[in-house]
Amino acid sequence: MLVESKFLSSKNVAANAKDISLSKQEEEKIKDFLQGAVYCWCKIKGEEWFIFKDLMGGDNRNWGETPLQTLFEKSKQINNDDKEAENLAAKNAGILLKKVLIGDTKRCFEIGEISENGMEKKKYRYVPNLDPSNVQSQS
Repeated sequence: MLVESKFLSSKNVAANAKDISLSKQEEEKIKDFLQGAVYCWCKIKGEEWFIFKDLMGGDNRNWGETPLQTLFEKSKQINNDDKEAENLAAKNAGILLKKVLIGDTKRCFEIGEISENGMEKKKYRYVPNLDPSNVQSQS
């Protein structure tokens, strides 16, 4: 385990990057979509570390016709610039990803940080041998 790592719990979720008003149904659709992506990652990559961009960036950065498109559209209403709206949507999607991982009752994830292009980002890793109901957050 890395020194900066800790296990996820509801005690270490950040507030929204910027208040984007999502309905409960919109948020649940996004979280379900992200959980599917995480489960695919765990099945294919196992215990390999990942960041949000690994799941929804690169070849997967076109969010059209996915629940994440709603997040982008609402970000666009706040900030007309496409690049700024993409950044805001990605930050808020990352927060929702963290909530998904914390709420997972079947799998346990470890959290760490990496620096990418001068920005600190959260990274996560599936820990298969831990029972989420028996893990307490480490500070």
